[in-house]
Amino acid sequence: MPVTKQKLIRHYALDRCLRNQTRRYYIEDLLVACNNALAAKDCQPISIRTLKYDLNEFETLYNTIISHIPDSHGRIYYRYEDLKFSLQQSVLSDDEVAKLKDTLLMLSRFKGLPQFEWMTELVTKIETKLHLDAHTEAIIGFESNEDLVGLEYLEVLFDYISNKQAIDIDYQPYDKPLFTCTLHPYYIKQHNSRWFLLAMNDQTQKMMLMALDRIQDIHLSTIAYVPTEIDFAEYFDDVISVTIPQDAEPQHILLRFSVYRAKRHNPTLLTSLALVSFCDRKG
Repeated sequence: MPVTKQKLIRHYALDRCLRNQTRRYYIEDLLVACNNALAAKDCQPISIRTLKYDLNEFETLYNTIISHIPDSHGRIYYRYEDLKFSLQQSVLSDDEVAKLKDTLLMLSRFKGLPQFEWMTELVTKIETKLHLDAHTEAIIGFESNEDLVGLEYLEVLFDYISNKQAIDIDYQPYDKPLFTCTLHPYYIKQHNSRWFLLAMNDQTQKMMLMALDRIQDIHLSTIAYVPTEIDFAEYFDDVISVTIPQDAEPQHILLRFSVYRAKRHNPTLLTSLALVSFCDRKG
């Protein structure tokens, strides 16, 4: 079961109590410790019932044992059976470990790319620190071309965009002379294994799409950076490629397929395709 933010706050409070060897924490003391930690984070307090559920779940989540120790009056206080245990050493559930492994596999696609050597070191450190083995058989293939020209500019452009800095760029189009221009870089996008920079030309104030494999050189510009209000999460919603004509409106495209092909791939399309065929004949 995923650990929510509030539950994690409670678990860390319990951890501090359970590994304290100089004080006995009874159930009421644990409740006060948890609610104080929650109050410090502006969270709602919990009940004894929720606390008891946390204690039971705690052992399963973090693979530890909580001892229930009676004092001389028969009252029960709580402490780790293994006094060397700390939540700092084991903060991930099995489900979270599995998800982290999947993430490491995805990060591994950057290994070997120029300017991303740090990714190899980072993934190795995470695997070693958390005792993970992410070197399992990959089940997802990402489109990539490690030999593509211009990949050395990925990290450079990423830094300029993150730091909101204008750049001077030397660019060699496919069938035109080399030129230099000043850009305000906004976004980097991959398409068909190639990388493209979307930026505004400082002179024309128009958006430009620059292929990284056509860039000859990049330098930091002395002019002030002009930000954009474009939401790039939606900018490419209506296109398959990366080129969007200036002032163009999205167009409705009608696709026509044979009944044979539709039946093979999706029988539910037959009715729609029959209607398309009818409209086509009438039109």
